[in-house]
Amino acid sequence: MARIICNEDCQNAPRKQQLKDLQIAFARCDTKAILEMLSEDINWNILGHKKLSGLQAVSRHLETLKDSPTSTLTIDQIITHGKSASLNGTTKLKDGAEYGFCDVYEFSGAGKNSVIKNITTYCLRISEDVI
Repeated sequence: MARIICNEDCQNAPRKQQLKDLQIAFARCDTKAILEMLSEDINWNILGHKKLSGLQAVSRHLETLKDSPTSTLTIDQIITHGKSASLNGTTKLKDGAEYGFCDVYEFSGAGKNSVIKNITTYCLRISEDVI
């Protein structure tokens, strides 16, 4: 099971808690939990890698991620405002690879029960040689 470190206090912030739960689901490869938080017509742009449209495409992509399980997820910040939000942190895989990431989200509405309709992911492998 992945170790989860969250530097963000999500108390009294349902949208922040929702995004924290989403990232934990990613770290645990919990496809069912992830898909429940997304709209049917989800668009996910993983910059420099691929663009996914619809729940089926996202589900197929999530299956490929199970080959690279997370050992540690660190969430540094979660920012929410209206229908927009972002979350950034680092993830370390069981094979030792480490990535810094930032996800930008657009929800279907401003209410706390809204689902995610757009995600833009920025992801960068962290090298030990970085100063």
